[in-house]
Amino acid sequence: MFNIQVNGQDAGFVFIGNSLDEYPVLSFSYEGKVFDDIQRNSIRKTVKGEIVGEKMVSLGAGRFALQFEMKNGNKIIKAPNGSKLFIHKVSRYENADQRKRSDKEIEKARLFWKHIFMSVAEIGNDHDGVTNIDPSNWETGYDSMNRNYISNVPDINQWQYEEGQWTGCAPTAGSNVMAYWANKDTNYQNLMPTTQEDVVMALRETMGTTQTSDGAGSTKIYNIDDGMRDYAHNQGLTNATSKNFGNWFFGTSVSYADFKNEIDAQRPNLLSFIDQTYYGEHTVTGVGYKEYVYNGSSNGHQYMVIHDNWSTTTRTIYVAYGRDYNYVVMTQFIPS
Repeated sequence: MFNIQVNGQDAGFVFIGNSLDEYPVLSFSYEGKVFDDIQRNSIRKTVKGEIVGEKMVSLGAGRFALQFEMKNGNKIIKAPNGSKLFIHKVSRYENADQRKRSDKEIEKARLFWKHIFMSVAEIGNDHDGVTNIDPSNWETGYDSMNRNYISNVPDINQWQYEEGQWTGCAPTAGSNVMAYWANKDTNYQNLMPTTQEDVVMALRETMGTTQTSDGAGSTKIYNIDDGMRDYAHNQGLTNATSKNFGNWFFGTSVSYADFKNEIDAQRPNLLSFIDQTYYGEHTVTGVGYKEYVYNGSSNGHQYMVIHDNWSTTTRTIYVAYGRDYNYVVMTQFIPS
């Protein structure tokens, strides 16, 4: 349990599950606090007998208590209740493990934890090839630097369209490209007929996105370009084309030159990483590049600028080209 303060004032609390089998957030409040040290010590003094264990438990929404495990095997639960204490004793015969949560409940709880761990994983250095810090902070002494960036590319994030079912990275990233073109040129407004969320769901269909056992969206790389093209054709842009650069079957990557060409042409693209140290298997939206030239070469100092469709990362992310992944395939999209 964590009490929260803002500018020295109590601003609520968060009650966190202590097991991957429990939901991450069990209860929370935007005001007040729960159990400061004075309250805990006061309650502890009222317990008679030898205490061998102590923890905080929830009695329901916004109601908490201290649970004491006694040497004699009993359990005592006490909580403030105005000027009185709520007291409940459980004998050692009743103080047994409760029924285990169902496999479905545990699976759902662990999925939430998984997304939290993915969200708070380290971003801030280039050791895993992914960072939200401008590489110029460590790329120094170079002869020249080349860069380009496509402005106004959205960064919509994945969401659960049904409980425990995520939209998937490829259709989400693809919708950023469709929204960019729809906003850029009135000739392409049909690419965004309603909301971007609706476009994501339509791309799920044309890309053949399915769900894994843990609720994540899964899209075959060889379906991404076909799905982008078919979606555009369905919207009336029958001259639209889409093509993959790099070969998923042979595990070869798009060249940095081809990636730069798309950015220089002001065409955002999709990048599908396989076995990337930070992302694992993940598809993102490519929106820019930055490279540093030393002694006539930028090899080892090349970066792709992306939007990664994760809600807790910053809008602009840098991914090192040529390392920290098995291969990366780029999906080009040209509306006409």
